[in-house]
Amino acid sequence: SQFVDSWDIGNVGFDVVFGDHGWVGRVRDIVVVVSSQLVGVTDDVDRVWSG
Repeated sequence: SQFVDSWDIGNVGFDVVFGDHGWVGRVRDIVVVVSSQLVGVTDDVDRVWSG
């Protein structure tokens, strides 16, 4: 996997990597955490991503 970018949201740090399909899970985790912090819809996001 190639390192692309990283940033902090509150006290939570994120690394975004591309390669081996690993980035899909990482981006999903970021969306869930951000949604939970901003509007509290973690469960809804989980259902959307789970299909």
